[in-house]
Amino acid sequence: MNRHAYTLHAICVHDGNAESGHYYTFIYDHCGKKWHKFNDIRVSEVSEELVLRESMGGDDKKTAYWLVYVSEKTRAELAATHV
Repeated sequence: MNRHAYTLHAICVHDGNAESGHYYTFIYDHCGKKWHKFNDIRVSEVSEELVLRESMGGDDKKTAYWLVYVSEKTRAELAATHV
């Protein structure tokens, strides 16, 4: 793991408790260098501060459920294929 650089690419967030809740995803645009929130049919550009706040858990019922990391090679390919 120390020999390969990885970058955070996406975070799936669970908002709720163990019995019920809602999932949505943050995905990072490596070319545009900005985060987007995908929540049902709504897609919006959001700040990194909001991504971190809604992913950290704590007092609120929101917490990261899973994370996606990409290698630096994949990150470069994602940026190069941006349309």
